[in-house]
Amino acid sequence: MDSSKVILGTAAMTSVGFCTRQTATSVQAGISRIRDTDWEDKDLNPFRGGFVPDDCLQPLHRKTHDVPADSVGARLLQLGAPALREIAGLPIQSKSYLPVIVGISSNEQLPLGSDELFLDNLMRQAQIRIDLAASEVVVSTRAAGLVAVDNACRRLEQGFPGPIIAGGIDSYFDLARLVDLDFAERILNESNLDGFLPGEGAGLVLIANADYAAKEGLGGARIAALATTRHHDGTSNGSTFGDGLSETIDKLLSGIPDEYLPCRRVYTNLNGESQGAKEWGVCYLRNRSRFSEDYELLHPAEFMGDSGAAMGPIEIGLAFDGITNGYAADSSLIWASSDEGEYSALYVVPM
Repeated sequence: MDSSKVILGTAAMTSVGFCTRQTATSVQAGISRIRDTDWEDKDLNPFRGGFVPDDCLQPLHRKTHDVPADSVGARLLQLGAPALREIAGLPIQSKSYLPVIVGISSNEQLPLGSDELFLDNLMRQAQIRIDLAASEVVVSTRAAGLVAVDNACRRLEQGFPGPIIAGGIDSYFDLARLVDLDFAERILNESNLDGFLPGEGAGLVLIANADYAAKEGLGGARIAALATTRHHDGTSNGSTFGDGLSETIDKLLSGIPDEYLPCRRVYTNLNGESQGAKEWGVCYLRNRSRFSEDYELLHPAEFMGDSGAAMGPIEIGLAFDGITNGYAADSSLIWASSDEGEYSALYVVPM
């Protein structure tokens, strides 16, 4: 029995595309969708970010409940539902409804603080049946989406039949959150060049064991290895430092067969903040022998803003699209770091 994990398909909802293919095409073309909001920062300039236009989001479904229409929880449902419908449209055979493991950045995004209510509303908004009893919510700020994918793979390793839908949904289109980040000097603007452009989005991945994928004749990429670690090196302003990323990437690459090394492509959740760039620089130097001299470092946040917990799964979709469509057929490393010292990474290789 082949115990490896196969990516059967991906889905995305971003400011540059309303599915994985559109998002990947926009990123390849260097198309940026950054816009002003009606809200102002402390210097009375408009907050800017990679936000999906309101008229591109479906209104809350009449069967959702206990979630205000103007809340960030409602926006997560509006972002996540199209991605869930996209991935549910893949031609798979399953005797039961599929579970969803979704990563978000904060418990404050949950209606009434309830995982169950959020998942039930997501199902109602998407009008797609899921296995609610086997579904779960992962909270881990910007790394949550990749942590959710890691959890799904580990569940498959423990004998869960699969497939499993996993990924992340997040939105910085939240005035209170933007104000907090602004006063913490983390938002990119004319008076702060060491900041990031906020964004939003959803990224989902359909994962199964290799035997299932072979039976269904699906899958164009495989997860060769994954690693998630936690380090207590978060700082008061949310940035991280230290050895966390280096140790996570070392743990990941130590499990990669030589045939898939050196690594030629890296997707990151780097967003313009200098702390993350410094951390990656240290990590690269410590693991330099495992990377090609001309490796490609990709940070899609420059086009769509930082989509928080959704960024890692969106990038899995970009890697999957490149592999299955032949324009970026090499193996890809994808990593994300949280604001509290949690790191998650995985290595995607062609079938």
